[in-house]
Amino acid sequence: MTTAETPARTAPPRNLPGGVRHLVVGAGFAGLCAAIKLAEDGEQDFLVIEKGDDVGGTWRDNTYPGAACDVPSQLYSFSFAPNPDWTRSFSPQSEIQAYLQKVATRSGVLDRFRFDTEVEDAAWDEDRQVWRVTTSAGELTADVLVSAAGALSDPRLPDIAGIDSFAGPNTGTWNRSSRRGTPPTWSLWWCVAMIAHSSSPSRASRSSTGAASPGSTTAALRPSPMSQM
Repeated sequence: MTTAETPARTAPPRNLPGGVRHLVVGAGFAGLCAAIKLAEDGEQDFLVIEKGDDVGGTWRDNTYPGAACDVPSQLYSFSFAPNPDWTRSFSPQSEIQAYLQKVATRSGVLDRFRFDTEVEDAAWDEDRQVWRVTTSAGELTADVLVSAAGALSDPRLPDIAGIDSFAGPNTGTWNRSSRRGTPPTWSLWWCVAMIAHSSSPSRASRSSTGAASPGSTTAALRPSPMSQM
């Protein structure tokens, strides 16, 4: 399993039900796990809504060169779905995304997923004892609302001069950075600035080293968004 498989989504989105017992928001590791375990426990009345077009969460959205996990893959996987085919201990983004797609397809729960559906508001109705959820596809209620939305799928751009007019790609929106719809690659003449935290800049920096020459690569650290939550 070295490359991403066919997207797990196999059917067009259908209308939302008026209400469900369990509503899961997000289809990354946490949302997919919640769906699988709800089904295993015999729960039939649940729904997973996802703003993207496939499972994967951060591993679907972050596709910049060098993207990989800094946790060993034997640990960064579901205990109920071991994968003996990891090609390295710290697997690249494409392998992790392919793994999630494979687990989702084999789990038999994808008929409970609604993709391209974003939560716009959620409020607790004290009188009826339900959550009232507004999405881009309509409204519904839920007895139990599970937030499985990760913190790493949406880029947090630094507050620096010129960021609004910067025309080049950034790692947080790599797939959406090309005007022609094709993800960019490291240019031979780019000057690359790494503004990040932890493993991301080091991996991307290693990927750009040489590829970005005779340009230059500069790294600057800032506090992790996770430490400020």
